[in-house]
Amino acid sequence: MLLIADSGGTGTNWALIDRGSATHFNGQGLHPDIINSDTKIPTELLKQSGNIDRVVFYGTGCATNEKAKKVTSFLSNQFSTASIEVYSDLMALAHPFFKNRNGLVAILGTGSSMAYYDGEKLHFEVTSPGKGLDPGSGPVIGRMIIQKLKNQNLGQDTIKLFDGILMSNDYDDNLLNQINKILFENLNNSECAGIIKDAFLDYFEFYRPLWSNHYYPIVFGGTIAELGKPILMNVAKRKGIQLEAVVRYPIEILADYYLALEKK
Repeated sequence: MLLIADSGGTGTNWALIDRGSATHFNGQGLHPDIINSDTKIPTELLKQSGNIDRVVFYGTGCATNEKAKKVTSFLSNQFSTASIEVYSDLMALAHPFFKNRNGLVAILGTGSSMAYYDGEKLHFEVTSPGKGLDPGSGPVIGRMIIQKLKNQNLGQDTIKLFDGILMSNDYDDNLLNQINKILFENLNNSECAGIIKDAFLDYFEFYRPLWSNHYYPIVFGGTIAELGKPILMNVAKRKGIQLEAVVRYPIEILADYYLALEKK
């Protein structure tokens, strides 16, 4: 059996591939900075651990050897009879979409990033600031709304959308997620759409050294990219950037990719 995973800042999507079909599972995020003795793998997968001979893991925070080794060690303890491969989450886009072709891969979700793929390896020519600071990411967009509300820079119709959820000064991940949910459900509101557009413009400006030097199509993954797809496509078009695809859950594309490899 082959087990593949795509792990973001919030959760991990798993696909167990056996005899030409894929079974999907969901679990907690496995960022190398938060893995500890309390970190859990879905019970259904652990029950199959003796039958799994290969694990291919794509995860946020796994771009460096040091972080990848931490995840490898954790997975080896869970699946002791399997070979373990750990890649950056951006490879979850590069492998199925570009294979051995050149391209750009990007994430817009709980965090954000972009890298150049040379058909074999990723090149991180611009370093992302980190969770909570990444341009265009969910937490940053949520804080943009909070700041505008504090500065009274939003119209009454927009303010009403967020009534009741900004009473606390504890701006944790849960609150930021609630803000984003409301924001992306109201793209017909010009102020909401404008905030998302500004966030995406900030993102492309931050990564300008990458996309302006490598003239290749770009594939986006992540919840923010998918929810804001119409605005993202419009901003990219204005920048002269060709979007190859926007996918919310790369695990579905990955499962098809590895199933096709099995048949060869």
